[in-house]
Amino acid sequence: MQMKAAENVKVYETSNADGVNWVDAGYVTAVKDQGQCGSCWSFSATGGLEGAYVMAGNALTSFSEEQLVECAGLKYGNMACYGGWYYSAWDYLMDAEAETESDYPYTSGSGGWSTCEYDSSKGVTNVASYAAVTPNQPDQLKAALNN
Repeated sequence: MQMKAAENVKVYETSNADGVNWVDAGYVTAVKDQGQCGSCWSFSATGGLEGAYVMAGNALTSFSEEQLVECAGLKYGNMACYGGWYYSAWDYLMDAEAETESDYPYTSGSGGWSTCEYDSSKGVTNVASYAAVTPNQPDQLKAALNN
């Protein structure tokens, strides 16, 4: 599957800043545990979404990894507990809205996953777009992380 962001590489203004502590800034939820499921890709996807959601002026919200594990499957290039891609999860979230962790709790870490139980009435936000950082450009990666 081709990453949609490959067509959209963003060039960031470089900065001399040492960095931003996004935890102290209130953009990061508590540590989560994928358990016995290879779903790190879903945690990467929700982590990025959570930070962007705060940056857009909303309250810090924990989004559902389980929704991604169960719903953003083969059609998007992901294989539930057997691996996947954060950007493919964002492709799914261009088609559906993310539910919160409390509405769609994570259960895959303790013994497999079920079928997709997405409830659009509980959707909070979606992904409108995303971009890749210019490859092989450490200054661009640093600028993106500070942004």
